[in-house]
Amino acid sequence: MKRLLAIVMTLAFSCSEKEETLNSKLLGAWEAAYFAEDLGFESVNRYIFLSDGSYFYEWGYRVLGETEMTGYHNIWTGIYLTAGDQLSLQTLRVFSPPNMVTQPPFVPKDQLEEKSVSPSETNRFQFQISYDRSTLTVRHSQMDMDGATFQRVDE
Repeated sequence: MKRLLAIVMTLAFSCSEKEETLNSKLLGAWEAAYFAEDLGFESVNRYIFLSDGSYFYEWGYRVLGETEMTGYHNIWTGIYLTAGDQLSLQTLRVFSPPNMVTQPPFVPKDQLEEKSVSPSETNRFQFQISYDRSTLTVRHSQMDMDGATFQRVDE
């Protein structure tokens, strides 16, 4: 009986360790940014993955060369799961500017309004993290073949 318990414990530990290793590579903050000439700001898409299984997605704008956001177009929060190279994001809360805001298409964080979300809204992506853990590439069936590449910004 002790031998069976030892085998079960070894299998359980090795399975959880494998999952934890995969998730630990994804943990942290990742950004993709480009200069939006028509607005005169840098457009920033940021994912933040936490060890408790929650995530934040932020689409904001900032002055070129700055790190602080000037305003936000969207913030999503939810939970994520990974399996191999598959990433599932279930959105639980969505915040965006009031409907009448159009130019610029962003507001300070404290002016965002919560919008309703379908409880079953889950997006599935294929993801890949570079060998040196400096970039995260996310692909979706509706994206172009290259997908979107995010740079690690928290190390």
